[in-house]
Amino acid sequence: MPSEGWLYGRVEGQQFVNALSRALADLIREQGGKAEVPAVSERFHTVSEPDGSGPSFTSNWSERHVAYACGLCQTNVPCERRRPVRGK
Repeated sequence: MPSEGWLYGRVEGQQFVNALSRALADLIREQGGKAEVPAVSERFHTVSEPDGSGPSFTSNWSERHVAYACGLCQTNVPCERRRPVRGK
């Protein structure tokens, strides 16, 4: 069981990240760009399978998926060694 402090940090921290992400996306759109915040998108969903028949948590897309689609990330190298793709 996670500690109470971790739970507050996780829940309230994610609320902060979501609010900041929305604000940044709005700013980008105001400047004429395109932006999406996967975690707060209507198209984003997660699935939990408590019976243990599969992954305990999955989602249909993530910030990493968006970075790859935008050409910002390579997927053929481990996450810790990923660097932005240059020249695209």
